[in-house]
Amino acid sequence: MKKIYLFLIAAVFACSLHAQDEVADLQKKLAKATKSNEKCDILNELALIVINEDPEKAGEYANQARELGKKNLYKDGEGFALYNLGNVAYYQDDYETGLKHLDAAELIFKTTQNKKGLGYVYNTKGEILYNRRPLL
Repeated sequence: MKKIYLFLIAAVFACSLHAQDEVADLQKKLAKATKSNEKCDILNELALIVINEDPEKAGEYANQARELGKKNLYKDGEGFALYNLGNVAYYQDDYETGLKHLDAAELIFKTTQNKKGLGYVYNTKGEILYNRRPLL
């Protein structure tokens, strides 16, 4: 039994180290990126990676991505930033704010016909609606 616990602890630790390496790699990419759309995509990716451990930081990345997307008329980048902000709100149990961000992302993804983005939005909306239902 102890071996199983040690294995699980080692696996969690290894996953955490991998995520830290991935964040460091993306931060290096971000520093070298010259195109605004590329920066927006990297910021959105960073938001997705850190959301479990640091929702506040994920929100910062998503807000930066949203501003870049808006400024450069990069609709899909803005849409994924709104999706990430919806996820941040969901992780913080702020379901109403989460749904507002997801509704805004949905509108963008419908306009750009981004099926992947719509799938992400619908999935998270379903999770929010399921979790905010009254308990019996």
